[in-house]
Amino acid sequence: AAGAGVAPDEETVASRRLAQIKEVVESGQVSDVRPVLGVLDDLIRQYPTTKASVMAAIYRNQLAASAAPAGPAATGPERPAAQPDRQAQAAAPAPAGREAAETFAAVAGRADSLAAELRFGEAISALKDLPPPLRASPFIEEARKHIERLEKDAAAAYARMSLEAETAMLKGRHETAREIYAKISDRFGLQEYKEAADRRLAVMAKAEDERAAAEQKRRIEAAMARETKEFGNLLLSVATRARAFRYDECIRDLETFADGAGGGENAAMARTYAEAVKAERWLYNRARTRIREGKAPLQVFPKKGAPGQDIRDFNERGLVIGSEGAEGEIRWASIPEAQIFNLFKFALDVPSSEEHLALAVFAWHRNLKDDVANEIRAAVALDPKLKERADRLSASFAALSERLAAARTDAARPKE
Repeated sequence: AAGAGVAPDEETVASRRLAQIKEVVESGQVSDVRPVLGVLDDLIRQYPTTKASVMAAIYRNQLAASAAPAGPAATGPERPAAQPDRQAQAAAPAPAGREAAETFAAVAGRADSLAAELRFGEAISALKDLPPPLRASPFIEEARKHIERLEKDAAAAYARMSLEAETAMLKGRHETAREIYAKISDRFGLQEYKEAADRRLAVMAKAEDERAAAEQKRRIEAAMARETKEFGNLLLSVATRARAFRYDECIRDLETFADGAGGGENAAMARTYAEAVKAERWLYNRARTRIREGKAPLQVFPKKGAPGQDIRDFNERGLVIGSEGAEGEIRWASIPEAQIFNLFKFALDVPSSEEHLALAVFAWHRNLKDDVANEIRAAVALDPKLKERADRLSASFAALSERLAAARTDAARPKE
């Protein structure tokens, strides 16, 4: 086919231009078809692969044949030349010249090119603002008809593109929908379509903001859930290691977690817990120093009825007992938690307010709830200024206990 492979817009533009040329010729205002033949030649050269160019070539040949001078009459007497109708001649508008026809065709072609780029506002303005030589019949009428066609084309283009945009929205292709409406707003140049497109863009922007906010909230909640789970696992580990006097690694892990947690509730709780563990580490070292220096003479009775054995020292494994050269060891695992707590308390002789608070941490790690409360009360009784700090420590114990319970429940849940 003559138009195979031709873009639809190019075919449309060529067809419209040919229709405009025909309308000018058939209006009877063209006395000399030679300028029209030149315009048709330009159209054929500009759109050589369109069907319209084929039709233009046929129409050109018809015009050229009709404009050829007639030969002498075959028969009959010679007739006198017809005299012109002066009145009709005066009433008829001045014939359009080649220059005017070419100018209008160029304006119309430019308008069609703009419309093909969706610049309908510019196209219509070009036809409304005709140069002075074209502000007369038949060009005014042709421009009006052309404008009507462009307005219909704009309405059709908006309907097609808005349908495409809304379909893209339904399929989740929001960026594609935005691009389509943005193209309408930027190019159409007609207020009603720009406003309609801008309204849809505003609605889409609001919906996108809401989706982004919801997604951000989901990501934050997911990150918090992961962080909380990680913190719960860390608490289980720290509580276990603190009972084994492995304070340094407990403090290191809590501070490392707090530094990477981003300043939320978990980070604050980790830092508070690290300070509590530091207090217990200080208590551990103080009690050990007093025993090693002989300032806290304590004994244990390994067997019922057997003589007591001096406690010479202790470490992460247990108590070092006996005399020099005849030392033995009692593992912490064989000593009840309450007795371990009493051993440390007795090693301090008369605890200070700070030591009472540290003993509260020691008791909390061993689930000695009554001792926790007693030590906190004792600390405040010795130094009322510690009341606020003691209250924070009690609140910290409550929060940590709740987190530990949740972590234990989660750890016991069957893994999927």
